[in-house]
Amino acid sequence: MHWLREDVDGVIYVLDATEDPFTQVNTMLVGIIESQDLPALILANKIDLAEANPDRIRNAFPQHETVPVSALEGDNIDDVYDKVAEYFG
Repeated sequence: MHWLREDVDGVIYVLDATEDPFTQVNTMLVGIIESQDLPALILANKIDLAEANPDRIRNAFPQHETVPVSALEGDNIDDVYDKVAEYFG
């Protein structure tokens, strides 16, 4: 995690939308990102699966924009490109 203290302009944090986002690692990483005052975009991946719940991620970290995506199917990838340009461009 030392890379967050180096020359970083922003973070794209990919989480599995089928898993509980309230883990110690996620909470710690988001805290470090915020302490460094870095822009962050969260991707809720695996929305192609029936058990996916991107709202759970959105609700866990409401201070950061969450984009639901399916890397496998390519769902909402154009939205990711738009948000990357907006946040980091």
